[in-house]
Amino acid sequence: EGAEGEGEGEGAEGEGEGEGEGEGEGEGEGALPACAGDEEYPPAPYGTAVGNTIRNHCFFDTEHVLRCFSAYWKECHKAIFINVSALWCSACRLEAEKVQEMFERHEDNGLLAITVIFEDSQGGPANEGDARAWRDQFDLTHPVLADAFFDMGLYFDKSATPLNLVLDGETMEIVYSATGFDAAGIAATVADLLQ
Repeated sequence: EGAEGEGEGEGAEGEGEGEGEGEGEGEGEGALPACAGDEEYPPAPYGTAVGNTIRNHCFFDTEHVLRCFSAYWKECHKAIFINVSALWCSACRLEAEKVQEMFERHEDNGLLAITVIFEDSQGGPANEGDARAWRDQFDLTHPVLADAFFDMGLYFDKSATPLNLVLDGETMEIVYSATGFDAAGIAATVADLLQ
């Protein structure tokens, strides 16, 4: 719970008054998406449910580099698919390959997949070694991050692991949230965002 606000301050400085203001492009065709603007991250309020903007969480990657959602937002992906897993979770192992397949199928169309590992095989906090082991075991080519403080626990009960989120890559709004892998639901949500 103490790490709940970790990374929240990333977008606090220099925020504009509204989405797209100050860009000089105006509304309509040719306007820059918010992610290409000067803001560090979409402004608050943040929440945990569908329709809310996700917080700017920061986690270490497989090489012990701190990665924040703001950096992925600034890459202007159309959709971001987040899979939250644990090394002890057998269902997560089944999903790992499906996440990678979806990423490979849609990467060129604007999809980013991110796997977040929150616990090791003994139920202890995950570290970058655990994230690296997960990446290597499943030959993942998308980012794999270690959530040592279980910040992603804000979005689900860990007894229902894994969690799958789909975000609108331009706004960081949660547009899909479910435990378990509903392939049809995830695919339809991703397809809508990639249009």
